[in-house]
Amino acid sequence: MRHSGLLASALALVFAACSPENAEIPAVQEIPRLVAQQEAFTRTSTNANGLGVSWAEGDALSVFNAPAGSGVWSQNLEFTLDDAAAGSFVPAAGVAVQFEDGAVYDWKAVYPYTAGLSSDELPQIPLHQIQEGKNSTAHLAIYDVMHGSVNSTDTPKILMRHTGTLMKWTVQNDSELPFNVNSISFFNGTDTYILSVNGNTEIAPSYSADFYMVARPFDFSAGEELRISVVTSAGTEVQIRKFPSAKSFAAGQYNTATIVCNPAESPAKFHVAKDGNGAWRIYKNDEPFFIKGVAANNYYDRVAGFGGNVIRTYNLGQIDAVLAAAEATGVYVMVGLPVKRERDGFDFGNSSAIAAQLASIQSIVRSYSKRPNVLGWIIGNELDSNYSDSRVWNVVNDIAMAIKEIDPYHLTTTALAGAKKSAVSGIKSMAPAIDFLCINSYYPASSNLASSLSTYDWDKPWVLSEFGPRGTWGLTATSDPPQTSWGACVELTSTQKANIYKSVLSSVVAANKDKGCIGSCAFVWGYQTSGEVLTWYGMFDTDGNTFGAVDELQYAWTGSYPANLAPVITNRHSLKVDDSLIADDNIILGPGTQHTASVVASSPCGAAISYKWFIYPEGNSSANGSGAGISGLIENDSVSEISFRAPSSPGNYRLLVFVRDSANKKVASGAIPFKVADSGLGTDPDGWNAGHQNW
Repeated sequence: MRHSGLLASALALVFAACSPENAEIPAVQEIPRLVAQQEAFTRTSTNANGLGVSWAEGDALSVFNAPAGSGVWSQNLEFTLDDAAAGSFVPAAGVAVQFEDGAVYDWKAVYPYTAGLSSDELPQIPLHQIQEGKNSTAHLAIYDVMHGSVNSTDTPKILMRHTGTLMKWTVQNDSELPFNVNSISFFNGTDTYILSVNGNTEIAPSYSADFYMVARPFDFSAGEELRISVVTSAGTEVQIRKFPSAKSFAAGQYNTATIVCNPAESPAKFHVAKDGNGAWRIYKNDEPFFIKGVAANNYYDRVAGFGGNVIRTYNLGQIDAVLAAAEATGVYVMVGLPVKRERDGFDFGNSSAIAAQLASIQSIVRSYSKRPNVLGWIIGNELDSNYSDSRVWNVVNDIAMAIKEIDPYHLTTTALAGAKKSAVSGIKSMAPAIDFLCINSYYPASSNLASSLSTYDWDKPWVLSEFGPRGTWGLTATSDPPQTSWGACVELTSTQKANIYKSVLSSVVAANKDKGCIGSCAFVWGYQTSGEVLTWYGMFDTDGNTFGAVDELQYAWTGSYPANLAPVITNRHSLKVDDSLIADDNIILGPGTQHTASVVASSPCGAAISYKWFIYPEGNSSANGSGAGISGLIENDSVSEISFRAPSSPGNYRLLVFVRDSANKKVASGAIPFKVADSGLGTDPDGWNAGHQNW
């Protein structure tokens, strides 16, 4: 499908008659002809011509049919256009359509053809789109999802309608030099849309060019703001459009906006200094700025909505998406720079390797330092992990100094794995060029962070750059939570984890705001896709629902809880197997044996909650709820108390429950690790405390 430069008011779809070539298929009647039906589309553009749609030979659609009124739809049939002039669609090679003689049918059609599509869904309009060059609309054919349907008639007519709203951005160069447009992004209050632009996009001074995106329909209330970011070769322009009255960006609607760009202007400037009371502060353009941050791996565009203002990155693969979301939502980015560690085999005595690494980092800084939402640069993550060569801090200092030559407006730091005296002292004496220190520290060690830094005479500001519940690496047979006798990690419920985030934000971060702490980054904003236990740190489930930890972040950042709080599973004792066994009990079940499990959960705001249970092999790559789990083991997985059968194969497993408040997109979770062994049913004998007795 191609989009023309003129409004095409008729979107036609005509199905030609055909017959099957496979003789084993029952008798097939002639396919009813589908005749064009016209409709004019409502546009918001002042351009009278607008944009239209025309079909091209070879375009493919997903087509479904059902006996009239039955609602029993066929499988996804692929139809292709073989006569662009007539608008005639026929089944693709190998596709046969069956009909009963004399019957009439309902029809559905979807563009573009999508393998595996069902009759009750549409393809998703992607958040990331690509345009080839300026003023081009050809790419819209890929992203413009259309659909139509018609109920029983011998001569059916299908009108194909747009499911998306069309955004036309006219970028005008208001600077004195030409620039190329690399990407455009905007945040609609829910999602960040990014349009990457390839090819020659140079815009001369006083000239403009057009760029096009398709978005899912959305609405803005009066007073809400739309943030638009244009990344150019000369810098980034961020603009905010505030709507004085409610505005709807509806399906089939054509929306236009002109963005006047002068991207060479300086970005926000950051520095650290003591205030009038002697307390360390970050200043953004001379205004105090406290880091209310997250260490994130997805859902970047949702940070601002909960009151956060900083995202920390770890790798260059993140940076473009994070900066696009930051520029669209108004948060700032601490960019993680790839510095190699001693534990990775890097030799801090190899001058050529050090020089090559420095050149690479300088190139990265040059590429991103003009972006308006950069806060600073994190020079390596946990370089002190299993290190012995103190020359690493000389390298950090050289990198910090080189960054400041390129970019004097943003801050430099490095992130340590806990507050170890050797590392803190080494940085103090050998890396004075960094502006502040980042410490990754997890409960309960994070509680001692401020006193440790004071003991080591650290005299610059610091950030708690990762924090969360006790790490899986820190569990023992007697820790809280403990390891099982076979080494599995007993997990806190999401409610218990939320309480830890609350405690750290209050007793470590807020309590030391005037004693050197200039902010924090909670780990991890998003959901895990790797690690020993995939539900350990994530603040979201894979459907985008938030756990209670996000409620606590919002309270710490804004001073107010959301109106609707996440469901509560008070502690891991609220989750039991066979009425009495909890996760701490080293549960061992016989292969294929029958059991029960239950959870006690509630909604603090009285919302309706639902349940979903899973059983996964320990360490399974889908054990965060993204996969179906082992099938056939749970009798009814959507109630608070279930009957389940232990897997037939010996091994280590995890029973996981999600409790969701779907109306408010909130969730709670709990888990019980258990072992399946031929030795039988019950708890590990080492877990019993009644003593040993001979019979």
